Amino acid sequence: VATATAKTDVSIQLIANGNVNVNENLTTTGTGAILIQADADAAGGGSAVLAAGKTIASAGGLIDLRGATIDLNGLVNAGGGNVSMTAGAGGIVDSNGASNNITANQLAFTSGGSVSLDVNVTTVSSASATGSLDIADLGGGMAVTTASATTTLALSADGGTLSIGAGGITSGGALGQNISLTTTTSGGVSIGGNVGANLADVTINAV
Repeated sequence: VATATAKTDVSIQLIANGNVNVNENLTTTGTGAILIQADADAAGGGSAVLAAGKTIASAGGLIDLRGATIDLNGLVNAGGGNVSMTAGAGGIVDSNGASNNITANQLAFTSGGSVSLDVNVTTVSSASATGSLDIADLGGGMAVTTASATTTLALSADGGTLSIGAGGITSGGALGQNISLTTTTSGGVSIGGNVGANLADVTINAV
C-alpha cells in the first residue's frame, strides 16, 4: 500500500486476526488517521510488523498500532500528531537498531511484554510495560507524564531536558529492577512526580 487515496482527509484501517505486515510505505494526508490492528480476535497470534526501511506516516492524524507483538523495523511518523500502541505479551520490539522508531507530538502505549524504543517525541503521555521499559529520545528533550515497568525502567534524552511529570514513574521495585534517568550531549533531569523503585536503585546522570 503506497497511499490511502489521491484525496485528503481519508483514513486507513488494516485489521486481521493474524499478522498485519506493512511492507511498503503507508501514508495519509490531511486529517487522515491510520489504524493497524493485528490479532483482532485477541487469540495472541497476530503481529503488527513494519518492514525495514518503510514508513507509516500521517500529516498529524492519529496513528494507532495494535497486536500481540508490534515489531518496528522502520519509522512511524505522525508529524505533529499522536501515536498510540497496544501490544500483548510479545511486547513492542525495536528492530532497526539505534535509528528512530517514532516521530510524534505525543506517544502513549501499553504493552504486555517488554518495550525498547528510540523516539523523537515531545511527550510520552503514558507508558506501561509488563517487563522492562527503555525509551531513548533522539529529538532534543522529552517529557514523560507517567511510566511504569514490572522490571527495569530506563529513560534518556539527547540534547535537552528529560522531564518526569506529576504521574511519576515506577519500576518493578525488587533488587536489580532499577530506574535510570539520563541526558546526553546537553540538558538536565527535571522531576515533578514520584520516582518509585522500592528496593531497587535510582541512577540519574545529567550533562
